[in-house]
Amino acid sequence: YGPWNAIDPRLIWTLVIAVSGIGFANYAIMQRYGGRGMLVTGFFGGLVNSTAVIGEIANRAKANDGILTLAVATVLVADAAMAIRNLVIVVAFVPRSALAVGLPLGLIALGGVALTAYGRNWNGDIDLDLDSPFSSRNALTFGALFLAVLVGTAAAQETFGTAGFLVTSFLSGLLSSGTTTATAVSLTSTGRITSTTAAQGVLAGTLASILVKIWLAAGINRNLLVPVSTRSAVLSGLGVAGVVVVQFL
Repeated sequence: YGPWNAIDPRLIWTLVIAVSGIGFANYAIMQRYGGRGMLVTGFFGGLVNSTAVIGEIANRAKANDGILTLAVATVLVADAAMAIRNLVIVVAFVPRSALAVGLPLGLIALGGVALTAYGRNWNGDIDLDLDSPFSSRNALTFGALFLAVLVGTAAAQETFGTAGFLVTSFLSGLLSSGTTTATAVSLTSTGRITSTTAAQGVLAGTLASILVKIWLAAGINRNLLVPVSTRSAVLSGLGVAGVVVVQFL
C-alpha cells in the first residue's frame, strides 16, 4: 500500500513485535542480573537501548576517572550487541542476505568483543535506568518511526536509486540502526531493493550508529573522545573490510 507501494502492513507489524520481543527478553535479563558485570550490562543493555548504556556509563566515567577503561569497553560491547541484533533481524526475515550482511556485522561484533577483552579491566558495576521496551507506547513509537523512515527511504530510492537509499539508511542510522535494518528488510520483501542493496543499507545504518556513539560519549565526557573514536574506527574498518571480502566471494 501507500506511496511507491512501499508499505507492507503485515510485515511492519511483525517487525514491531519481533523487535519489541527481543528488547523485552533482554530487558528481563537486565532486571534479573542488574549491573553485576560490565559484559552483561553492556551487551544486554546494548540490545535494549545502546544510547542509554553510553549515556549512563559516560556520566559515571565523568564522575570517576578510575572507570574510564570500563566506559570504553562498555561502548564496544554495546556496538557488538547492536551488530548482532541487526544481523538476527536480517537473517530471520531476509535469509538470502545472510552472507552479504553476516560477514560485515559478524566482524563488527567480534571486533567489539575482542577489543573489550584486550582492555581486560572489567571491574565495576553499572546500574542502568532502562524503561521496559515491551509497552504499547514504545512499540507504536517504533512502528511510526519505522513507517516514516520506510516511506522516506522508498522515496529516496525511487528518486536517486541505490545511492539515495544508502544515504537515507546512513542518516536514519544516526537515529536508530534497528529502524534502518527493519526498513531494509521491508523494502526487500516488497521488491523495492535487492537483498544485496539491503545488506549495504543495514551496514550503512550500523556504521552510522557506531559513529554517533563517539559524539554521544565525548559530548558527556571529553576524555572518552580519543579512545572511543579510535576503537570505533577499528570496528568501522572491519565492517567495510567484510563488505569488500563479500564482493569477491
